[in-house]
Amino acid sequence: VIGINGKKDYRGMGICCGDLLNDPELKGIRLVAGESGLGRMVDWIYFGDVIDDLENGVQWVNGNELVMITGVSVKGDWTRLLRTFPAYHRWGIAGILISFGRYFSDVPDDVIQEANRLSLPVFTLPWEVKLVDASRSICNAIISSEISEHESANILTALLFGSLASSEHLSLILSKANYSLNHSYRVGLINMMNTESYVESDGQHILKPICTNFLRSAHRVFDVFSPKVFLSLKDNTLIFLIASETQSKVSNAVERVCLSMQQLYPRLQFKSGVGKTYRHPEKLPESYRQAKQALAETLIDNGIASPAFYSESDIYSLLFSIKDQELLKAYHEKTLASLYEYEKNNNLDLVGTLECYYNHELRIPEAAEALCIHKNTLKYRLSKIQEILSVNLKDPSTITAIQLAIRISRLLKADIQADLLERITTINTG
Repeated sequence: VIGINGKKDYRGMGICCGDLLNDPELKGIRLVAGESGLGRMVDWIYFGDVIDDLENGVQWVNGNELVMITGVSVKGDWTRLLRTFPAYHRWGIAGILISFGRYFSDVPDDVIQEANRLSLPVFTLPWEVKLVDASRSICNAIISSEISEHESANILTALLFGSLASSEHLSLILSKANYSLNHSYRVGLINMMNTESYVESDGQHILKPICTNFLRSAHRVFDVFSPKVFLSLKDNTLIFLIASETQSKVSNAVERVCLSMQQLYPRLQFKSGVGKTYRHPEKLPESYRQAKQALAETLIDNGIASPAFYSESDIYSLLFSIKDQELLKAYHEKTLASLYEYEKNNNLDLVGTLECYYNHELRIPEAAEALCIHKNTLKYRLSKIQEILSVNLKDPSTITAIQLAIRISRLLKADIQADLLERITTINTG
């Protein structure tokens, strides 16, 4: 992205390492390594020289800090600084700023190579620049960005959760937020999963920097949209309020957010749901409810693409509207109980076979390939299913009934229900 005076602008919301190169207080700053990591977000600064044991100083950081070093604690010993790189990288340090010219000079090639390998930005700053001025400028920029982030979250709280004193209060909030009533808006959710895989050997969870990077990654992607996109992160779920863009444009933005996060944290998984568009702000809570349902559908059914866009005609919309669980159970048992019983006694996945067959529109070669079985094996299974259920599997009414029952089974599974309750229905701004 090209910023002021033709310079690269790495900013979304917040500041990142690339912004340091344009800070007027950092006169003479130079990037010596780690250019590919200039998008790393900076939450605060940490002075690495506060203790003599530079190698173990990493225990005092949370992640996303810019580490400022004068070299007074190591007297220019590059090997000691180099030994900190793996731990700094593992804990998500934003970058390293070295006060250059007295204790440090002539950055060695092995330091540059390791920083480049880790995409860890390393800057040098002339010794003459007062660190008090540099740190004040950086911290002021961070605080300003955090204020903007909180304002965005507060606006979403007001719009989606009814924390409004009056219609005049609503108008005031919207005017301050540059919310244009000339557009329709929709709510979307991106759920971040598998964060438990990022736990250190000592049991320390590094969720805070992960969540921070999640929110900042979303800001970098969505900041190109106009009108402004409002963002908030609650319970590992990103909430976004976006104007009536096309589904393909929204999908592309969601995919870019997820991809940027998976580049930093490869084990993370993401699911997303998007509600319908509404022109009146008072209807946005309904769009939020729809986004939660669409997200829930992606968690229930792996066959549903993410992001999922809410549709009233979708079969899950019908199922979610039925509050009588016993009614759903009765339908499911009537349709598939005999098949499940046969599976249990014969250790054979006939329901999965049938679902795959229908997903491939009754095409036996494609379904057999997907199941990794021979065509004749599939034909035998389908024949057995017809015998057990006493139905014609190609009859349209049978196809509809079985597909509905399969979806009900997903909805009724205890582990899925618990997951939904945990991940979806309790998303709030409390």
